[in-house]
Order: sequence, then C-alpha cells, then structure tokens
Amino acid sequence: MATSAALTEVFRGPDPIVDIVAVHGLNGDAFKTWTTKDTKKFWLGDADLLPANLAHARVLTFGYNSAVTALFGRTSSDRILQHAHTLIAELVADRQLEDAMQRPIIFICHSLGGIIVKRALAYSASRTSKHIQHLYSVFVSTYAVLFLGAPHNGSNKAHLASTSRRMISALVPSKILDTEGQLLDALREGSEVLQNITDMFVPLMKNFRIYFFWEQEKTDLGATEDYVRGTL
Repeated sequence: MATSAALTEVFRGPDPIVDIVAVHGLNGDAFKTWTTKDTKKFWLGDADLLPANLAHARVLTFGYNSAVTALFGRTSSDRILQHAHTLIAELVADRQLEDAMQRPIIFICHSLGGIIVKRALAYSASRTSKHIQHLYSVFVSTYAVLFLGAPHNGSNKAHLASTSRRMISALVPSKILDTEGQLLDALREGSEVLQNITDMFVPLMKNFRIYFFWEQEKTDLGATEDYVRGTL
C-alpha cells in the first residue's frame, strides 16, 4: 500500500485533451486496486484496456496511505481533509508543469476515494481568492466524476471493523500493531463527517456529470467485508 501520497502518470496518449485521475479506496493501492488478481491486467494503463478507448487522454493514479490495520507499519493518521488537500496540491503542481491548467479532468473513485474526491472538489471550489486561484482550477476543470461503490452514507460494518480494531489495540502492543483508524471511524453509518462532506458537495454537482456504480463484490473494511452502497 502507498505509504505517502503521490500522483503517478500511467498512460499518455498523443496530444492529450483530458486528464483521467483514479483514486483508490480503503485498504487500497494506487496500482493493485486497478489490477486484476488472476491475470494481473492493469486496466488503467494496459494498452488494450482503458487506453484503447481513450487515445488522446492522460491517465493518472493517486496513491495515499489508506490502511486500517498494518503490522509493523503505520496506519493513515491523516484525516479525509488532509488527503483531499494533498490530492488538489498534487494535481495543480502536475498540471502546472504540463502547462495544462485548463485541461478537463475526469475522476474515477473507488470506495473511500469517492469521499476524498468530493471533499477535494469542495475545497477547490472554495479557493476563489486571487492568490490561491490555482487551487480553484481543479474545480473549474472537472468534467465528470465516476463513483465506484463509494460509501456516501457510511457502512454499519465500518462500526464493527472499528470496534475490532480497538479490541486488537488493547491486546497487542502499539509498537507491533498500529491501528489508528480515523478513516474507518469516518466511514461509519450516519457519520457526521460523511454528512458534512455530502452537504458541501451536493450544491456543486450541477457543475459535473456524475455517475454512480454499485459493487457486486464485497469491499475490505479492515476487520470485515461488505457491499458498499453507491448513491448519495
């Protein structure tokens, strides 16, 4: 899993006219999330998959530490807002180097990634002062957002996973098992964090094309798995 936030280009067509940005979810990875387990096909970058239909696109994947529990490592102590800020900063820096600040953006978000993108767009939309308008450019340039099983309303299984995490913390020394789970707590059903993010995002939706997709495979929530609902 990614240990630090990073934006990586995985495909570039000739004269790109759109940036496609993929953001993985809880316990995910910038590459493994988008790679089939059996055939090892990386559908964001393999020439016969997504790039085959988007010849003039640039495809990027955003990685961040989304671990809930990790042996001999550290879990994500960053809150959703911090990941959102980092995503915007990385995108702005990348697009400035590309001299492509006005190039349209399409976000593909899985699970928690959808929540981070919603918060990131709300943050970008609020950066209207002259000296920070470069941050506003992400909001202005976003054309569409695809939500793949994003837990907009939270999950009751996230509460179970959070409880299990705390039980493990009580039994195993923190030096061996780091189980700080602010992200997992934020994904609980009825979470105030999720509701606040949705309240900020809903007024912005008219500016984008929005697509929701439901999962037919269960999502790893740390201590359990469950289907994630995909509508606001």
